[in-house]
Amino acid sequence: MVSTVAATASPGDAMLTRVDAALNRYQTLWLRMDVSTRAPTQQQPGGAERATHMEIEVHLSGRRRRVELHAPADARGTRVLLDSEQRMYVYLPQLRKIRRVVSHLQERSLLGTALQQADFTLRRYGRDYQASVARQSTQQLVLKLTPRAAGSAPYGRIEMTIGRRLMLPTKLRYFSAGGVLLKSEERLSYRCDSGMCVPERMKIVDHSAGGQKTTLRVIGLQVNKPFAGGLLSKRGLLP
Repeated sequence: MVSTVAATASPGDAMLTRVDAALNRYQTLWLRMDVSTRAPTQQQPGGAERATHMEIEVHLSGRRRRVELHAPADARGTRVLLDSEQRMYVYLPQLRKIRRVVSHLQERSLLGTALQQADFTLRRYGRDYQASVARQSTQQLVLKLTPRAAGSAPYGRIEMTIGRRLMLPTKLRYFSAGGVLLKSEERLSYRCDSGMCVPERMKIVDHSAGGQKTTLRVIGLQVNKPFAGGLLSKRGLLP
């Protein structure tokens, strides 16, 4: 029997369902990433930028996310956990303590990058958004995503460009409810392992932060490798 939802899904929603499936073809996902961020510096003339560099290790399983910093040296050992309820915890090695991050602070920059918590956890767009086809060609299509309910989604609108070969996003533009462009993102050179494909490079520009730019480059990838017990728990943040 065909469900009512499936039978009445719009062409855009049907495409978004395929994208969500392609984004989540894993039980566990491990990534090692090189992260560089450039931010405008108002104190320096001539449009000078402040550059920072990190190397991070990411574990994903279900709705749980864990990030650990390996560089720079003064931040090595810092760990961030987003649990199944999307609560955020940070382990600070200098203090040897775990701190919970209150909800309004989660809207700020994640580890000084152009990313926020919402960007890090948004892997099933169809939960929060409905989609319509804006335009399409033989190589790609563009979906317009709007929230299913007011206030239920992190962005007021998303424009998603999808490559037809893998049915995965190649470009995204994130807007406020008022139509202001907040952030843009490119996902380049997809790399596949065990049926799961991830972009080898991601470029994010935060237009709401003066054009802050973050580039993430994947330098290690493992799909469906078992994680140590308790790794994705609050207690698992401790050394």
